[in-house]
Amino acid sequence: MHEFHAAQACADRAHGYHRHLNPGELRLAALAAGYASAPDDDDFRYLELGFGPGVSVGFHAAATAGTYWGTDSNPGHAERARSLAAASGAQTHLSDDAFWEFAMRRDLPDFDYIALHGVWSWITDESREVIVDLIRRKLKPGGIAYVSYNTAPGWAPYVPVRQLMALFAARADTASAASGALRFGAEVISAGADDGHAVPDLARHLDAVEAAGHGERIDAYLSGDWTLSTFSETAAHLAGARLTFAGSTRLLDSVEAFGFTPRSRQLLDRIDDPLLRETTKDVLTNARVRSDVYIKGGRPMSDEALSAQWASQLFVLTTHASEMPAHVLLPPGVISLRDRVPGHVIAALAEDDYAPKTIAQLCAHPRLARASADDVIAAMLLLAGTGHARAAQHPSAAIVDRCHTLNRHVRARARMGDPVEYLASPVTGGAIDVSRVVLLFLDAVEQGRDTVQSLARYLRRYLNAGDAAARPDAAPHGPRVEGGDVVESMAEHFLTATLPMLRALRAV
Repeated sequence: MHEFHAAQACADRAHGYHRHLNPGELRLAALAAGYASAPDDDDFRYLELGFGPGVSVGFHAAATAGTYWGTDSNPGHAERARSLAAASGAQTHLSDDAFWEFAMRRDLPDFDYIALHGVWSWITDESREVIVDLIRRKLKPGGIAYVSYNTAPGWAPYVPVRQLMALFAARADTASAASGALRFGAEVISAGADDGHAVPDLARHLDAVEAAGHGERIDAYLSGDWTLSTFSETAAHLAGARLTFAGSTRLLDSVEAFGFTPRSRQLLDRIDDPLLRETTKDVLTNARVRSDVYIKGGRPMSDEALSAQWASQLFVLTTHASEMPAHVLLPPGVISLRDRVPGHVIAALAEDDYAPKTIAQLCAHPRLARASADDVIAAMLLLAGTGHARAAQHPSAAIVDRCHTLNRHVRARARMGDPVEYLASPVTGGAIDVSRVVLLFLDAVEQGRDTVQSLARYLRRYLNAGDAAARPDAAPHGPRVEGGDVVESMAEHFLTATLPMLRALRAV
């Protein structure tokens, strides 16, 4: 996991898509924790506080049936978010109000979801009180609140050096404050090492901060409002909004065998109090970030209701079977994806051109006849938690049309050198990350270029024109291929794996 979570928490609002904000993912997290939550219907209302330029809210509004509201006090962010949402024709109400201004609006509906990603750690105590009061007043009973934040166990060792750098930056020329603070921090750590007080982890931390880039990321890292919270502190704060902690959007946390060694599990089994249990998990894992789902008036489901809900839960693979790794490395050790249940689940999900399937359908598959429903569910949580599958939906024609309209806009931006490296999927209800090279290949396919050679010629036209952003080595999601045939290799990979998955996810 990347070290630079604190700055990422704020700056990722500007640069990335966050699938944990997807309402389908939030419902899945609640289900994995055994809780009933917001209904899965065509008339939900979703509020995102601090949406940045709106990559997540724009794609979710296009790919689901709800109405999306949100605010971000940066006017530039709000304008870019509105532009992205308008590209699909989705129903959105996006403003640049401060949280206190937004909370006072009289036109706010009651919401099924209220989400804030990273915001909790980067605002004042007064703003946190405003948010708690807004959730208390405007989140429906049974509604989901999603809160991600920096937590103390993993971040505490870096607080002193961050404070040191923040003090330096506050006294520096604003044009060079961030870079100067980084250099100063590195000098202090280096001098300490010369004096025999080396702290290698701090040096690695600053390397990670510098590698993450400057601009908003560093400004966020040096922000005076950065607050570390423990789980128990945050849960107590949110209790004022009548919220009950349900679970984590990090789905591997739902199956403790995936996240903890046998010794740690034995320790956790002795703890009944949920606050103490979650806090213990954070200490055991040295957690830096929590991504939690809370439910207004939350209540665990009965065993029968839980079984029925799981039976109807729909999933889809997002990794082509040919690219599925043989195993994944988790804290307890290596887990094979070719073992009987995970392997058969993958094979079943790949059938019928990767059409989404429910847990009930998977359990009824001949290959899984001897597997229990719990084993199949655990396999799906493993695949979803490691990024190879996602919760799915049966989209309406309107959703499919909005997604395709947005994706045409995304491809046009890529041609103009302003790429948003995601495509909307009406099947997942969110975005699929792609490289700019993939976006260019999709343009070529639309023009009838459907062979390795024709795709390679199309891409080389951009390379020869000096389009640095489309270089193969600038494509973070492409295959790593050495030698002169890199463009042909990328084209072949696109045709055999990437394009079939995008078609299965109805992103094209």
